[in-house]
Amino acid sequence: MPPNQLFAAQVALLMRNLSVGTVLAHAAGVLVAVFLLWSTVDAPLLIGWVSFLLTVLVVRAWHMRRCLKLQTYKDNPRRVCLQLLLGIGVVGLTWAAGYIYVASVAPVGVQYIFLLIVVLIASLALGASVVVREYYVTYLMTSLFPIGWWNLVHYWDYPFNSVVGIMLLLTCGVLIFVCNAVHESYANMLQLNWQKDTLAAESSALAERLKERNEELDEVRQRLTEQARIDELTGLYNRRALNERLESELKRCSRFGSPLAVIMLDVDYFKPYNDNYGHQAGDEVLTRLAKVLQGAANRAGDIVARYGGEEFMLVFPATDVMAARAVAVRIQQALERESIPHEYSGVSKWITVSQGLAYARPDER
Repeated sequence: MPPNQLFAAQVALLMRNLSVGTVLAHAAGVLVAVFLLWSTVDAPLLIGWVSFLLTVLVVRAWHMRRCLKLQTYKDNPRRVCLQLLLGIGVVGLTWAAGYIYVASVAPVGVQYIFLLIVVLIASLALGASVVVREYYVTYLMTSLFPIGWWNLVHYWDYPFNSVVGIMLLLTCGVLIFVCNAVHESYANMLQLNWQKDTLAAESSALAERLKERNEELDEVRQRLTEQARIDELTGLYNRRALNERLESELKRCSRFGSPLAVIMLDVDYFKPYNDNYGHQAGDEVLTRLAKVLQGAANRAGDIVARYGGEEFMLVFPATDVMAARAVAVRIQQALERESIPHEYSGVSKWITVSQGLAYARPDER
């Protein structure tokens, strides 16, 4: 995963974790602090501190949700991160300033309870905010770290200030160490998720390409199959396709008891035509004859096929003998209109055909 893309994903995850949770956690801490300090700290000052802290929290939450909605973190994740660091820094300093003021005016018990609130918030924020390590470190350095040094510097005010100061600084060190470990886990998790998503996208694209390729192959296979059943010269069914269709129509006619008519025709004196006019001219005659046959047998179920050489067969399902004879007459008339010269024919000076008609009805014996 590219570093900039990884950082953008980390910033996005941080904002999703904290856009609501951070407000609730700090608001709970503020509520406890108000009950704790109401009788100790001046009300206007306490209300001002609470109002400022809640305002900062709400503005930060709104900023996070807006960045997530507009996805500005994708274009410039570093700038968004700096804005988040500024916001959490202000929050941390506000808690630190509140503690330092409380320590100067409140009893030691109240002071340590307030400190406990700050420590709990910092501890609870660990899991949600260390996805961006700098974010959590900034909060520690602006909240617990100043409080720890203030306690060390004012060790003479209370007997345990020095101990509290040392413990807070050690706590900061431990939390930063844990932060590094958890941060690496988050980064590895994001890398793995990115790799999984990338692999899934590539697999989906590959599956789509395979599907398209299979469709192309099916189309080519179907085309080849059709070509294997089509006579190359005339474009009619060849003998193989004719046998398949004829067998199918015989079964259908037998099943439904419908008649079936077949016309077999042959070009008269076709060999002398080829010998004298040439095979190219003979092929032209067969092509023109194929068009004549297709024009005469124009129903959807009619079958026109080249049986072999100059021989053709027409199959007419559900057709009685009179209708089949009418088709034969149309073929003869259409061929006369074509008037293809044939000086070497023994029956006419034009191309002619000989036709034979067969008719059957399954229920007839």
